[in-house]
Amino acid sequence: MADLTGPDFADGSFDLVWAEGSAYVIGFDTALRDWRRLLAPGGAMVVTDCVWTTDAPSPGARAFWEPQATLRPVAANTAAAVAAGWRVTGVLVQPDSDWDEYYVPLAERVAAADPSAPGMAEALAATREELAARRDHGTEYGYAGYVLRPSGPR
Repeated sequence: MADLTGPDFADGSFDLVWAEGSAYVIGFDTALRDWRRLLAPGGAMVVTDCVWTTDAPSPGARAFWEPQATLRPVAANTAAAVAAGWRVTGVLVQPDSDWDEYYVPLAERVAAADPSAPGMAEALAATREELAARRDHGTEYGYAGYVLRPSGPR
């Protein structure tokens, strides 16, 4: 396990950096900048980021996401990667069926959870908010995966 903001690995340590569901914590642009040095020559990075899947996200979707992450459309992230010196060799938006595999069991766990456990009331409230956001605005956001290679020397 490493600190996302400054992983303690030598430059060129990895042929592949795979960051699924974590880049948004420090920001997509920061991940592009700071993790590049970790790649060995010829290496690649696969990174996912939460993205808008609509050109006009609703106020409700924005209200849920803006306090915790800065979302952009896939095309804007792709352009940011190119501007940061990456070749984008693939992009895949996570299918809705993947969300169901996560949220259906999560909703069942929330329904069965004991709210009297320490900290559980707050955790359940946040999880219910997330479930509601997905139910009400799930077509407006998703995860996109980007396969990236440096476009020039590290």
